[in-house]
Amino acid sequence: MDIITLSDHASDMIGQEKAKRQAAFDADMARYKSRVAAREAKSASLRARSQEARGQHRWLAWIGHLILRVAHTLSARPVVPHMAEETQTAAVWKAGSEGERRVADALA
Repeated sequence: MDIITLSDHASDMIGQEKAKRQAAFDADMARYKSRVAAREAKSASLRARSQEARGQHRWLAWIGHLILRVAHTLSARPVVPHMAEETQTAAVWKAGSEGERRVADALA
């Protein structure tokens, strides 16, 4: 007996859900990388201003910049994003797909 698959709607739906999660993760990762780059740029700017004040023997300015650098170092860092867990809808589609596969195996 030949089994002909006319439609694999469950797999299509699982793929769409996975693509949505991946797109959301990619957007979160892009925002994260942007925040990290901005933080590094600010850190470099504070370091340069601090070194410039020290080189010019402006000690009060140097101390002020040093305090700003310490505060920036201790400030919250961007949180690394994680891929979202599979939704319940996707789990239901997977279970349905697995059931269809078992029926096809039993019929074969």
